[in-house]
Amino acid sequence: MRQQAEPIRENGAASSPGRGRIGNGVSPGRHENVSDGAGLREQIRERIYAAIDDTSEDRLEDLRSRLLPYVGGVKLGPAFLTGRDSGLVVDSFKGVQRFLDLKLHDIPNTVACSVRRLFCYRPRVITVHASGGYEMLRAATEAARDHEADTGIPRPMIIAVTVLTSLSAEDLAMVGQDSEVREQVLRLGDLALRAGLDGVVSAPRDVGALREEFGDDLKLFTPGIRPERDATDDHKRAMTPEEALSAGADYLVIGRPLTRARRPDEAAERLLTSLERFFQNGHAQGSSFPASQRVALRG
Repeated sequence: MRQQAEPIRENGAASSPGRGRIGNGVSPGRHENVSDGAGLREQIRERIYAAIDDTSEDRLEDLRSRLLPYVGGVKLGPAFLTGRDSGLVVDSFKGVQRFLDLKLHDIPNTVACSVRRLFCYRPRVITVHASGGYEMLRAATEAARDHEADTGIPRPMIIAVTVLTSLSAEDLAMVGQDSEVREQVLRLGDLALRAGLDGVVSAPRDVGALREEFGDDLKLFTPGIRPERDATDDHKRAMTPEEALSAGADYLVIGRPLTRARRPDEAAERLLTSLERFFQNGHAQGSSFPASQRVALRG
């Protein structure tokens, strides 16, 4: 039997490990009035992270005003965070979750120190590379829990990147990993779970296998989301939002289809409307967001 990861804390309160369904599949009593349009939309919105890449201040202001009302959080990578003051980052994204996609990968002590220092951003999520090994993964999650105990600041979820969505089996072979992509994803997912992490990042096409293998023990964060099937950019294993949710994704990470749209607000509105219709029409009976672990927005 696999080691059960500790329940994550959301704004300091321990949450139940169970998952509730949204839309027509909601568990009774879990979400009253969930079929109400506004309630359903809010549940969907809270599970969407907009990936913000390096951008000019003018463009950033435009994205903040047009996009933030439609998403639950922002994913910020090294290109965005480098050279920006943490206080300004927090102020820029008040009211939504901050997902620091730094993919930490170093010796355990260095990663643990990095996790503690990143608390200044008040993050909801921090990523580490699963390929850093068990000791590094364990050091990261223990650092987050210890820092929460010492400071009272709610810890972020520590989640592990499995195989980048830009990589194929041929790419893995070039760096000495001869297993198939899915086999490697499942191996790293198991490592993350045993190390006590909260979840993993994986390509949409690997979500179903992860959900089948690990049930509700890991949160599944899914980049490589493209509303149009042929618009994959550099993501080699992309899916539409509806496909990813049906496979069992908990959180969708969406970048260019929103941030590079001519009108990001209109693109986000179309996305939410499409997903509302998807659930209301009963197409995602097997899909869910973790209703019992809904993330309260924190400024």
